[in-house]
Amino acid sequence: MEPNEPTVAELRAYLAQRIAEPGNGLQTDIVQSFVDMLDDYTKEHAAKAPTTAVYQRAPYGYRRRKTAAERVADDLNRRGVPVPETATGRFAAQMYELYHQFEEERRAEIIAAGGDPDEDAELDPLSREALVNLTRDHRSAMRPAADAQQYDDLIEEIADTYTLADVRVIRGAWAAITEAMPRIAYVARQDEGRSPDEIAKATGYTVSRIAQLIRQEKQRAAAVPLTQYTWRVDTLDADGWTDREHGDDEATPSGLAQLAERVLAETGARDKRARVFIWEGEEAGTEDDVAYAVERPAEWDAFVTVEQWDGADWRGLSDESVPKTVEEPEALASRILGVARERLPLAAVRVRVWHFGESDGPHLAQAVAVPPGVTVPDTE
Repeated sequence: MEPNEPTVAELRAYLAQRIAEPGNGLQTDIVQSFVDMLDDYTKEHAAKAPTTAVYQRAPYGYRRRKTAAERVADDLNRRGVPVPETATGRFAAQMYELYHQFEEERRAEIIAAGGDPDEDAELDPLSREALVNLTRDHRSAMRPAADAQQYDDLIEEIADTYTLADVRVIRGAWAAITEAMPRIAYVARQDEGRSPDEIAKATGYTVSRIAQLIRQEKQRAAAVPLTQYTWRVDTLDADGWTDREHGDDEATPSGLAQLAERVLAETGARDKRARVFIWEGEEAGTEDDVAYAVERPAEWDAFVTVEQWDGADWRGLSDESVPKTVEEPEALASRILGVARERLPLAAVRVRVWHFGESDGPHLAQAVAVPPGVTVPDTE
């Protein structure tokens, strides 16, 4: 029988072993160059070989743990180890078969002894182990060398495993992690001494994004601390001022005006005349010891017309709606008249204001500008 020719992998392993032996009598630099050449040959040959996922395992979903053989198969497929037609592929396939054979024999032994080989196999699909498996499988399926079937199988496994409730939990966890990411990156940098490059590699973010998150957290940490405030919103109706809603919130002392405007909007109090009282602390006080107070007129929708006197009658120039204004009708009419006078300084101009949708009835306010030398009839 003729001796078997050594494979590339066997030859490479033999040379690497000889290099490591003390007093080997070899020109180490030359032999090392030869080993590097074999490595390059293996990579080049693997790139040309088929990379179909041939190290198969049964679909497992994400509700049971992977066996050792399944983990090996996934790793071989993820690394793109070529199929057994190559020397590297034959070696990988033999190792995989040994793993698989061992697991089958061990499983049979457990069953023969009256045990349950799947006793510890159950896996929570929301556990870290399951999510790590999911992440790795998705990355493997998105490789350029992966075929479409691998991606389709993965999507089917995910759909069969995760419920709508699971999706909500995962989305909520991701939102929380995203919000905390500036702090996570900052702690890794400041407390653990890890570089932005290391943090980016560990988290999957870009280096520039990690640097931005760290700066963001530094700015937040340097910001003025928030203070607890209690607020109350009153609205004016036919019976007088009424407590519409009250609550508490955190803000900076300089941010109380913004807090007042926000609670006005959130409580829907802008449709009436309203006032906001804010007290420092967890309890409301009296109107004399407020930290901030403001009163706002009700929002309303206005309709405005602008007219010019042509010597015989008022001729309409424009009309417009002004939604959700808080200006009093007289103030709104005067403001728009001022704008019109800038365009028509020598003309007689009249502005009238109504509630939107009620312009067929009497107007709420009117403003008129008549230049010297121009005569107009009574405009009331």
